[in-house]
Amino acid sequence: MFADEQPESSIVNSVVAAVMVLIIRALVDMPGGTLRL
Repeated sequence: MFADEQPESSIVNSVVAAVMVLIIRALVDMPGGTLRL
């Protein structure tokens, strides 16, 4: 991935992690079980 040279990288990583959690929760909570991996 990216080197930890920029101080914004930690903020970006936190935002990306939060968005991923929200997407995964939305997929899991959907009726019918959309998450079929």
